[in-house]
Amino acid sequence: MKSEWIYLYHLIHPGAPTYGGSQAFFDEADKQMIKGDSCNTRRWQMSNHMGTHIDAPRHFSIDGATLDHYPASFWVFTRPFVVILNQVKPGQILTVADVDLAAVPSNVTLLLIKTGFGDLRDQTIYWQNNPGLDSGFAGGLRKSFPDLRVIGFDFISVSSFTHRD
Repeated sequence: MKSEWIYLYHLIHPGAPTYGGSQAFFDEADKQMIKGDSCNTRRWQMSNHMGTHIDAPRHFSIDGATLDHYPASFWVFTRPFVVILNQVKPGQILTVADVDLAAVPSNVTLLLIKTGFGDLRDQTIYWQNNPGLDSGFAGGLRKSFPDLRVIGFDFISVSSFTHRD
C-alpha cells in the first residue's frame, strides 16, 4: 500500500490575512550575533487565529477541550474526503444541506470543504466577507458520519466575519 502525506498549511508572515483584518503578525530581531550576542533569535507576536490553525473546542466553549487534550495520533487521518462546493457567495452561511452527503464515505475521519475562497487569500474579501458554517453544521454531520473527527475548510474562520452571530 502506498503511503502519501499531504501537508495543509499557509505561511505566517507580516502580510498574512487575519480574521477581521486585525492582530497582524509582528516579527523583530531579538538577539543578533552582529551586535555581539552569542546567537541569532527572533521575537514573534501573533494571534493564534491566523494562518493555518486549528480551533479546538475551547475556542467556542468555556468547557471545551484544548489542543493538548488530543494525542498526536488523533491528527493522523486515513480516511479523508474533500467536498467541493461551487458557487459559495461571500458571507454565505453554509448548512449541511449544502453538502452532497451521499457522496461522502460513511467512515470519513477528516472532511475538507473546498469553496474556492482560499484562492482569495490576497484580497480583502477573504477576511472581511468570508463564508461561515451554520451552528448546526457539525452536529448535522455527526449523525451521518460517527467517525468524523475534524472539519477543515479553505476560508479564514468557521464564523463569517459579517455574520458573527
